[in-house]
Amino acid sequence: MCYWQVLFQYFEQHYSHPLFLFHVTIDGTPNSPSLPANKQASIDNMGYGLINKCILTWNDPDALVWPEDKLWFLLVTPTDETSGEWTTFFNGSKFKGYPTLTAWVGGSEAADAETRSDDQIANKVMNNLIAMFPTIGAPDDIVITRWGQDENVLGAHSFPVAGRDFADDASNLQQNVGNVYFAGEATSSSDWATTTGAWDTGEEAALAMAQQLTAGV
Repeated sequence: MCYWQVLFQYFEQHYSHPLFLFHVTIDGTPNSPSLPANKQASIDNMGYGLINKCILTWNDPDALVWPEDKLWFLLVTPTDETSGEWTTFFNGSKFKGYPTLTAWVGGSEAADAETRSDDQIANKVMNNLIAMFPTIGAPDDIVITRWGQDENVLGAHSFPVAGRDFADDASNLQQNVGNVYFAGEATSSSDWATTTGAWDTGEEAALAMAQQLTAGV
């Protein structure tokens, strides 16, 4: 469940006022009802990128055969063509409490990965891991994202485009229109393309909504 869905539920349970929180994604799809022209222009002129992850977990603590204190591993492949195909790994084991690795892929490689089956992706990821850690065993669970195919997202993050002032566009997007409030990483001028940006702007919008609801009470 996304943070903005939690906020919706909270306000539905505690308030009856007609306030709304929009989670902004920059996917180029038309909005209904129509947005003000300046907001739509900011959306149209923002870049929107794609990143996907393959998260692998092991139940047995002894399955951890990589350095536990190293957060990132990067595989250097023999050819440029394969250098971006699931070659970056984040080690979240010490945060999760059990062996965990997350493989990352972005850009055109991420789009191509979404056309592959789970088995094809898992095999590619494991082959890359074996190249670095030959004794690594098969994971007990694998979760693969395909953000480009999620009809409510159609991508993963905003990014600055040459010739545009991203901070101005993000600030423009975050401004509420009457009782309609906006949040999401694309509305953050400092933490765009991050979960932090999404969360913080969601909190800001929620607090602004709560303040309006309790004004004069």
